[in-house]
Amino acid sequence: MGIYNAYRYVAHRLYKVYKRANIFLSILRGYLRFKQSFIRRDIEGTGALAQQHSVAVFIHWEAKGFVHPYVVHYLEALREAGFSILFVTNAPKLPERSIEILKPLCMRILWRKNVGYDFGAYKEAVLYLEDRLPHLDRLMLVNDSVYGPLIPLNRSLQRADPALADVWSMTDSWERRYHLQSYFLLLYPRALKSREFLSFWKQIRYVNNKAFVISKYELGFTRAMLRGGLNVHALYPYEEIVAKVVEAWGSGARNTRELRRLHERTRAFIDQILDFIITGMPVNPTHFLWDQLVLRMGFPFVKRELLTQNPGNVPWLTLWEGIIRQASEYDTRMIRDHLKAHSQQR
Repeated sequence: MGIYNAYRYVAHRLYKVYKRANIFLSILRGYLRFKQSFIRRDIEGTGALAQQHSVAVFIHWEAKGFVHPYVVHYLEALREAGFSILFVTNAPKLPERSIEILKPLCMRILWRKNVGYDFGAYKEAVLYLEDRLPHLDRLMLVNDSVYGPLIPLNRSLQRADPALADVWSMTDSWERRYHLQSYFLLLYPRALKSREFLSFWKQIRYVNNKAFVISKYELGFTRAMLRGGLNVHALYPYEEIVAKVVEAWGSGARNTRELRRLHERTRAFIDQILDFIITGMPVNPTHFLWDQLVLRMGFPFVKRELLTQNPGNVPWLTLWEGIIRQASEYDTRMIRDHLKAHSQQR
């Protein structure tokens, strides 16, 4: 082994040790944080939250504390669907201009330190509402990680029958183990009055490690609800999504003229996703099947990360605007404006 290769090997090993140490220290700090609240400021909005029966907790983060138009649109859609809003921001700053935008839309605005990511914020919001939980008809937990709704939210919420499930998500996933995806959760009284629901949030530690939060809390939430005897379901379940995709892309369609005209990389992508589905290997539908969700199933959202980072290297994302316009009247300028702003922060 040459000196250069030896240096690279040692540097790589040291970097791995450094990363593991950082993960360990972030988890340790989370377990040593005995402080129960990281709320910096509690701001009164419009209306009395204590008198409401349908409440949406909306989690926000933005480097400069801006409230972008796509967020305003989402808040307005929640109000149109009958929800009063508790807005919780983890942003490092909260300009007065943002507060003035939020006040007419939200009944309460909580500005907190970004400790524990979204689940830390969800926890503080749930505990903030603790006395109200037994009196609520619906509690929604959502965040700003999606663009939309592309269609009126009530069209999707019609699927959320409390007789079928106590806890609903937009989509579910079988990656690692079955779980509801936490960017959108809707809970009915049986869940809100259960001991397991409140216990789950009270035991959460404010850990600033994304992998830990996903493994322990996003996956753990569904396990906790199931252990408590609650029924959980997705508005757009994975099985229903992949059935639509197989119908559209299945073996009978692979050789159609339309697919033959596609770019070679796109055809290879479709074949790979189909092979994953057929062999039972789960994929994230909000990334790999996003266009089929929007076009074929009336799905109301596009994941923000898909357009800002495309971590799965999904092809044809340059067509996102035309695909959304085929499915809805959503003003895609809100997405373009946010993408431009996001590019300046990188």
